[in-house]
Amino acid sequence: MISKKLFTLSWILLCSLFAIAQMPLDPKTGKFKYQEVVHAEGSQQEMFVRAVSWVNNNYKNAAAVTSVRDPHTGVIEGNHRIQIRLLNKDSIVEVGEMVLYHFKLQFKEGRYRYTFDKFLVRKQSRFALEQWTEKDSPDYREDQAMIQEIVDQRISQLIASLKETMDPKKEKEEEEW
Repeated sequence: MISKKLFTLSWILLCSLFAIAQMPLDPKTGKFKYQEVVHAEGSQQEMFVRAVSWVNNNYKNAAAVTSVRDPHTGVIEGNHRIQIRLLNKDSIVEVGEMVLYHFKLQFKEGRYRYTFDKFLVRKQSRFALEQWTEKDSPDYREDQAMIQEIVDQRISQLIASLKETMDPKKEKEEEEW
């Protein structure tokens, strides 16, 4: 009976380890990549305006973050970063590496596509975040799963916020008096 409980507990712990930082890998490149086509109401121009509003609300210096804002082709591109902060052994927050990423938003009638990719860790030079998943790499660290989880959470928050912004607001009907 005890061994069955121990086995179950071990299995749950093992599964939770694999559940951490499930960043999606692009099968062609082997790099981390978040990409989805989302169907939404509105024209290309309307969705572009909503996306510009999203960029302005989610990035402090939106003009510096975006490198392309083309309403004619329906494309917004930009680069940003995520500052990693981890707790040390004494439960003090330490500033860690900076993870850079690229994003691209594309709009067509009735749908849009978002892409978050090109995750790079900025140290003395830049290297792909995927290197931390390879245990043979000299850059491998024990806390890499936590760092990937932080990146995954931040990108997931951005995606949820984007989807909420891109959903057209239903106008409230005024009551007639």
